[in-house]
Amino acid sequence: MLPFHLRDIAGERVPPIVLASPHSGTHYPDSFLADVAPGRLALMRAEDRFVDMLVSRTAEQLDLPLLTAVFGRTYIDLNRDPTELDPLILTGAPRFKLSERVRAGLGVLPRVATPGVAIYRGPLRLEEAYRRIVEVHEPYHRQLATLLARARGANGYAVLIDCHSMPSLPPRQGQAGAAMVIGDRNGMSSDPRIGDWLQTLLERDFRTARNAPYAGGYSTEYHGNPALGTHAVQLEIDRSLYLDPASLSPNGNFTTTEASIRAALTRLLSRLRTDFSSLRQAAE
Repeated sequence: MLPFHLRDIAGERVPPIVLASPHSGTHYPDSFLADVAPGRLALMRAEDRFVDMLVSRTAEQLDLPLLTAVFGRTYIDLNRDPTELDPLILTGAPRFKLSERVRAGLGVLPRVATPGVAIYRGPLRLEEAYRRIVEVHEPYHRQLATLLARARGANGYAVLIDCHSMPSLPPRQGQAGAAMVIGDRNGMSSDPRIGDWLQTLLERDFRTARNAPYAGGYSTEYHGNPALGTHAVQLEIDRSLYLDPASLSPNGNFTTTEASIRAALTRLLSRLRTDFSSLRQAAE
Protein backbone atom coordinates (compact mmCIF):
# COMPACT_ATOMS: atom_id res chain seq x y z
CA MET A 1 0.00 0.00 0.00
CA LEU A 2 1.30 3.44 -0.94
CA PRO A 3 1.68 5.75 2.08
CA PHE A 4 -0.13 8.59 0.31
CA HIS A 5 -2.79 9.45 -2.23
CA LEU A 6 -1.85 11.84 -5.00
CA ARG A 7 -4.37 13.69 -7.10
CA ASP A 8 -1.99 15.03 -9.74
CA ILE A 9 -2.54 17.64 -12.40
CA ALA A 10 -4.26 16.61 -15.62
CA GLY A 11 -3.22 19.50 -17.85
CA GLU A 12 0.12 20.65 -19.17
CA ARG A 13 0.29 23.90 -17.18
CA VAL A 14 1.98 23.32 -13.83
CA PRO A 15 0.43 25.58 -11.17
CA PRO A 16 2.51 27.20 -8.41
CA ILE A 17 0.25 25.87 -5.62
CA VAL A 18 0.57 22.40 -4.08
CA LEU A 19 -2.14 21.26 -1.64
CA ALA A 20 -1.44 18.72 1.11
CA SER A 21 -3.35 17.11 3.97
CA PRO A 22 -0.99 15.08 6.19
CA HIS A 23 -3.52 14.28 8.92
CA SER A 24 -6.58 13.10 6.97
CA GLY A 25 -5.48 9.45 6.68
CA THR A 26 -7.93 6.83 7.93
CA HIS A 27 -6.10 3.49 7.49
CA TYR A 28 -4.82 1.54 10.52
CA PRO A 29 -2.95 -1.74 10.04
CA ASP A 30 -4.37 -4.73 11.90
CA SER A 31 -1.06 -5.17 13.74
CA PHE A 32 -1.33 -1.62 15.04
CA LEU A 33 -4.95 -2.01 16.14
CA ALA A 34 -3.98 -5.15 18.05
CA ASP A 35 -1.43 -3.17 20.10
CA VAL A 36 -3.49 -0.12 21.01
CA ALA A 37 -5.76 0.49 23.99
CA PRO A 38 -8.44 2.87 22.67
CA GLY A 39 -11.07 1.89 20.14
CA ARG A 40 -11.22 3.10 16.56
CA LEU A 41 -13.50 6.03 17.47
CA ALA A 42 -10.80 7.54 19.70
CA LEU A 43 -8.29 7.17 16.88
CA MET A 44 -10.72 8.80 14.44
CA ARG A 45 -11.09 11.81 16.74
CA ALA A 46 -7.36 12.47 16.31
CA GLU A 47 -7.68 12.66 12.52
CA ASP A 48 -8.15 15.82 10.48
CA ARG A 49 -11.22 14.05 9.25
CA PHE A 50 -12.49 15.01 5.77
CA VAL A 51 -10.02 17.87 5.34
CA ASP A 52 -8.90 16.14 2.14
CA MET A 53 -12.51 16.24 0.92
CA LEU A 54 -12.77 19.93 1.77
CA VAL A 55 -10.07 20.75 -0.78
CA SER A 56 -10.41 17.92 -3.30
CA ARG A 57 -12.95 19.73 -5.47
CA THR A 58 -10.72 22.79 -5.44
CA ALA A 59 -7.83 20.64 -6.63
CA GLU A 60 -9.94 19.26 -9.46
CA GLN A 61 -11.38 22.58 -10.62
CA LEU A 62 -8.07 24.46 -10.46
CA ASP A 63 -6.03 21.42 -11.55
CA LEU A 64 -3.80 21.53 -8.47
CA PRO A 65 -1.84 18.59 -7.10
CA LEU A 66 -3.25 17.32 -3.80
CA LEU A 67 -1.17 15.02 -1.61
CA THR A 68 -3.00 13.29 1.24
CA ALA A 69 -2.06 10.77 3.90
CA VAL A 70 -3.27 7.19 3.87
CA PHE A 71 -2.44 6.18 7.45
CA GLY A 72 -4.07 7.76 10.49
CA ARG A 73 -1.93 10.24 12.39
CA THR A 74 -1.94 8.09 15.53
CA TYR A 75 -0.06 5.45 13.53
CA ILE A 76 2.52 7.99 12.36
CA ASP A 77 2.33 11.77 12.33
CA LEU A 78 3.55 13.16 9.01
CA ASN A 79 3.65 16.69 10.40
CA ARG A 80 6.35 15.88 12.95
CA ASP A 81 10.10 15.78 12.63
CA PRO A 82 11.13 12.11 12.26
CA THR A 83 13.56 12.61 15.15
CA GLU A 84 10.72 13.56 17.54
CA LEU A 85 10.80 10.13 19.16
CA ASP A 86 9.09 9.59 22.50
CA PRO A 87 11.23 7.74 25.08
CA LEU A 88 8.13 7.03 27.16
CA ILE A 89 6.81 4.56 24.59
CA LEU A 90 9.91 3.58 22.59
CA THR A 91 12.47 1.22 24.03
CA GLY A 92 15.93 2.69 23.48
CA ALA A 93 14.72 5.93 21.91
CA PRO A 94 17.40 8.65 21.73
CA ARG A 95 16.69 11.79 23.74
CA PHE A 96 17.94 14.43 21.34
CA LYS A 97 14.57 15.80 20.20
CA LEU A 98 12.50 16.18 23.37
CA SER A 99 10.37 18.99 21.98
CA GLU A 100 7.28 20.33 23.69
CA ARG A 101 5.22 18.20 21.32
CA VAL A 102 7.04 15.04 22.40
CA ARG A 103 6.56 15.96 26.07
CA ALA A 104 2.84 16.34 25.36
CA GLY A 105 2.74 12.86 23.81
CA LEU A 106 2.54 14.16 20.25
CA GLY A 107 5.77 12.98 18.67
CA VAL A 108 6.19 11.36 15.29
CA LEU A 109 4.65 8.24 16.84
CA PRO A 110 2.08 9.81 19.18
CA ARG A 111 1.70 8.51 22.71
CA VAL A 112 -1.84 9.88 23.11
CA ALA A 113 -4.75 10.01 20.67
CA THR A 114 -6.38 12.95 22.43
CA PRO A 115 -5.43 14.50 25.80
CA GLY A 116 -5.55 11.80 28.47
CA VAL A 117 -6.21 8.94 26.02
CA ALA A 118 -3.10 6.75 25.85
CA ILE A 119 -2.61 4.81 22.62
CA TYR A 120 -0.32 1.89 23.49
CA ARG A 121 -0.72 -0.85 26.05
CA GLY A 122 3.03 -1.36 26.32
CA PRO A 123 6.35 -0.12 24.93
CA LEU A 124 7.27 -0.23 21.26
CA ARG A 125 10.59 -1.30 19.81
CA LEU A 126 12.64 1.49 18.31
CA GLU A 127 12.96 -0.62 15.16
CA GLU A 128 9.19 -0.36 14.68
CA ALA A 129 9.38 3.44 14.78
CA TYR A 130 12.16 3.46 12.21
CA ARG A 131 10.17 1.09 9.96
CA ARG A 132 7.16 3.39 9.93
CA ILE A 133 9.37 6.41 9.27
CA VAL A 134 11.12 4.71 6.35
CA GLU A 135 7.97 3.20 4.85
CA VAL A 136 5.50 6.06 5.38
CA HIS A 137 7.03 9.35 6.56
CA GLU A 138 10.00 9.53 4.18
CA PRO A 139 8.08 8.61 0.97
CA TYR A 140 5.38 11.16 1.75
CA HIS A 141 7.85 14.01 2.15
CA ARG A 142 9.90 12.91 -0.85
CA GLN A 143 6.76 13.10 -2.95
CA LEU A 144 5.85 16.49 -1.51
CA ALA A 145 9.36 17.79 -2.23
CA THR A 146 9.09 16.49 -5.80
CA LEU A 147 5.78 18.29 -6.36
CA LEU A 148 7.17 21.54 -4.98
CA ALA A 149 10.33 21.26 -7.07
CA ARG A 150 8.21 20.76 -10.21
CA ALA A 151 6.07 23.79 -9.37
CA ARG A 152 9.15 25.89 -8.66
CA GLY A 153 10.77 24.79 -11.90
CA ALA A 154 7.70 25.75 -13.93
CA ASN A 155 6.89 29.03 -12.19
CA GLY A 156 10.04 30.26 -10.53
CA TYR A 157 8.46 29.66 -7.11
CA ALA A 158 6.15 27.20 -5.37
CA VAL A 159 3.54 27.56 -2.64
CA LEU A 160 2.55 24.72 -0.30
CA ILE A 161 -0.84 25.07 1.39
CA ASP A 162 -0.75 22.48 4.18
CA CYS A 163 -4.35 21.86 5.26
CA HIS A 164 -5.41 20.87 8.79
CA SER A 165 -8.41 20.98 11.12
CA MET A 166 -8.52 22.33 14.66
CA PRO A 167 -10.96 22.40 17.58
CA SER A 168 -12.96 25.57 18.01
CA LEU A 169 -10.85 28.31 19.55
CA PRO A 170 -12.06 30.14 22.67
CA PRO A 171 -13.28 33.75 22.43
CA ARG A 172 -10.69 36.51 22.70
CA GLN A 173 -11.38 40.04 23.87
CA GLY A 174 -15.12 39.48 23.68
CA GLN A 175 -15.03 38.17 20.11
CA ALA A 176 -15.51 34.64 18.81
CA GLY A 177 -12.35 32.66 18.23
CA ALA A 178 -10.85 32.47 14.77
CA ALA A 179 -12.34 29.89 12.42
CA MET A 180 -9.21 29.86 10.22
CA VAL A 181 -5.59 30.21 11.31
CA ILE A 182 -2.88 30.92 8.74
CA GLY A 183 0.59 29.89 9.87
CA ASP A 184 3.86 30.79 8.14
CA ARG A 185 6.18 30.29 11.11
CA ASN A 186 6.05 34.04 11.70
CA GLY A 187 7.30 34.80 8.22
CA MET A 188 10.06 32.18 8.23
CA SER A 189 8.44 29.61 5.92
CA SER A 190 6.85 31.92 3.37
CA ASP A 191 6.94 35.40 1.93
CA PRO A 192 4.54 37.22 4.31
CA ARG A 193 2.55 38.56 1.36
CA ILE A 194 1.21 35.09 0.60
CA GLY A 195 -0.19 34.77 4.11
CA ASP A 196 -1.55 38.31 3.87
CA TRP A 197 -3.36 37.55 0.62
CA LEU A 198 -4.78 34.25 1.88
CA GLN A 199 -5.91 35.80 5.16
CA THR A 200 -7.63 38.70 3.40
CA LEU A 201 -9.43 36.32 1.04
CA LEU A 202 -10.60 34.02 3.82
CA GLU A 203 -11.79 36.97 5.90
CA ARG A 204 -14.59 37.46 3.40
CA ASP A 205 -16.35 34.51 5.07
CA PHE A 206 -14.43 33.60 8.24
CA ARG A 207 -12.83 35.16 11.28
CA THR A 208 -9.09 34.56 10.90
CA ALA A 209 -5.88 34.68 12.92
CA ARG A 210 -2.21 34.59 11.99
CA ASN A 211 0.34 32.25 13.59
CA ALA A 212 -1.58 31.99 16.85
CA PRO A 213 -2.11 29.48 18.25
CA TYR A 214 -0.74 27.54 15.23
CA ALA A 215 2.34 28.88 13.45
CA GLY A 216 3.09 25.74 11.46
CA GLY A 217 4.55 22.27 11.90
CA TYR A 218 7.20 20.06 10.37
CA SER A 219 5.88 20.37 6.82
CA THR A 220 6.10 24.16 6.77
CA GLU A 221 9.47 24.14 8.54
CA TYR A 222 11.03 21.42 6.38
CA HIS A 223 9.69 22.46 2.97
CA GLY A 224 9.37 26.22 3.38
CA ASN A 225 12.44 28.09 2.14
CA PRO A 226 11.41 31.49 0.75
CA ALA A 227 14.99 32.42 -0.12
CA LEU A 228 15.06 29.52 -2.58
CA GLY A 229 11.55 30.12 -3.89
CA THR A 230 9.55 27.57 -1.91
CA HIS A 231 6.86 29.04 0.32
CA ALA A 232 4.93 26.95 2.85
CA VAL A 233 1.76 28.04 4.66
CA GLN A 234 -0.31 26.03 7.13
CA LEU A 235 -4.08 26.45 7.07
CA GLU A 236 -6.02 25.38 10.18
CA ILE A 237 -9.79 25.05 9.73
CA ASP A 238 -12.26 24.96 12.62
CA ARG A 239 -13.75 21.49 12.28
CA SER A 240 -17.11 22.62 13.70
CA LEU A 241 -17.59 24.46 10.39
CA TYR A 242 -18.01 21.22 8.49
CA LEU A 243 -18.00 18.21 10.86
CA ASP A 244 -20.63 16.78 13.17
CA PRO A 245 -18.82 16.09 16.48
CA ALA A 246 -20.96 13.09 17.42
CA SER A 247 -21.03 11.15 14.16
CA LEU A 248 -17.73 12.53 12.79
CA SER A 249 -19.44 12.92 9.42
CA PRO A 250 -19.89 16.06 7.30
CA ASN A 251 -22.51 18.43 8.70
CA GLY A 252 -24.97 20.64 6.85
CA ASN A 253 -22.40 23.40 6.39
CA PHE A 254 -19.79 21.22 4.65
CA THR A 255 -20.69 22.36 1.13
CA THR A 256 -20.75 26.05 2.10
CA THR A 257 -17.41 25.81 3.87
CA GLU A 258 -15.86 23.92 0.97
CA ALA A 259 -17.11 26.52 -1.51
CA SER A 260 -15.73 29.41 0.54
CA ILE A 261 -12.30 27.79 0.78
CA ARG A 262 -12.38 27.07 -2.95
CA ALA A 263 -13.22 30.71 -3.72
CA ALA A 264 -10.33 31.93 -1.56
CA LEU A 265 -7.82 29.56 -3.15
CA THR A 266 -9.08 30.41 -6.63
CA ARG A 267 -8.44 34.09 -6.00
CA LEU A 268 -5.10 33.33 -4.36
CA LEU A 269 -3.97 31.42 -7.46
CA SER A 270 -4.97 34.36 -9.63
CA ARG A 271 -3.14 36.78 -7.34
CA LEU A 272 -0.01 34.64 -7.37
CA ARG A 273 0.01 34.54 -11.16
CA THR A 274 -0.51 38.29 -11.33
CA ASP A 275 2.43 38.91 -8.97
CA PHE A 276 4.52 36.05 -10.37
CA SER A 277 7.40 38.29 -11.38
CA SER A 278 7.91 39.82 -7.92
CA LEU A 279 7.90 36.46 -6.16
CA ARG A 280 10.16 35.01 -8.80
CA GLN A 281 12.62 37.86 -8.39
CA ALA A 282 12.56 37.39 -4.61
CA ALA A 283 13.55 33.76 -5.13
CA GLU A 284 16.37 34.77 -7.45
